[in-house]
Amino acid sequence: MTVLCSFTDTQLIARVKYGDHVAFTEIYERYWNVLFIHALKIVKSEDKAMDIVQDLFTALWEDAGMCKIQVSLKAYLYAAVRNRTLDVIRRQGVEIRYLESFNKHTIAGNLDTEETVSFNELVRLIDAGVADLPQQMQRIFCMSYREGQPHAQIADELNITIHTVKKTITRARHFLRAWFIQFLLLFSLLHLLS
Repeated sequence: MTVLCSFTDTQLIARVKYGDHVAFTEIYERYWNVLFIHALKIVKSEDKAMDIVQDLFTALWEDAGMCKIQVSLKAYLYAAVRNRTLDVIRRQGVEIRYLESFNKHTIAGNLDTEETVSFNELVRLIDAGVADLPQQMQRIFCMSYREGQPHAQIADELNITIHTVKKTITRARHFLRAWFIQFLLLFSLLHLLS
C-alpha cells in the first residue's frame, strides 16, 4: 500500500478523481477536524457541524470525477463548508420565523376567518406555482423545501449530482419568482380596473 501522507493536495485530488479510496481517506484525515471546527464556530451545534462536514466529504467522493477545483483544495473545502453552513442557517431562519409566526397565532387564539381565507389562498397560489414546474424540477423543489431534505440526500435518492440539485432548485426559485410577479401584476391590474 502506498503511503500518501507525503503527497500534495493536488496529487491526492487527482488520484481521488480516478476512484482512489486511500487518497480520499488521506484528504479526509487531513481536513475533517479543521473543517468540523470551522463549521461548529458558525452553526454552534456539533450535530449540524458534523452533518455538514460529512455531507461535504460524501459529495466530494461521489462527484470526484467531475470535480474541478480552481483554487487550493484547502480553500475549496473551507468555502464549501462556509456555503453549507450558510444554507443551514438560512433554513433555520425560515423555520424559526415560521414557528414564531405560528406560535404567535396559536397563543393569540385561532385565526380569524379573514386570516384563514388569506392563508389558504396563499397556500393554493404557492401550490399552483409549484404545479407549473417541470416534473423533475417540482420533485427536487418539494424534496428540498417541503420535506427539508439536504441536497446530498436528494442527489443520492435521485441518482444525480449535488450540483444538479442546486442548479435545479435555483432555476425553480427563479421560475416561481417570475410566476408570482406575473400573478401579482395581473392581480394589481384587475384590482385597479374594478
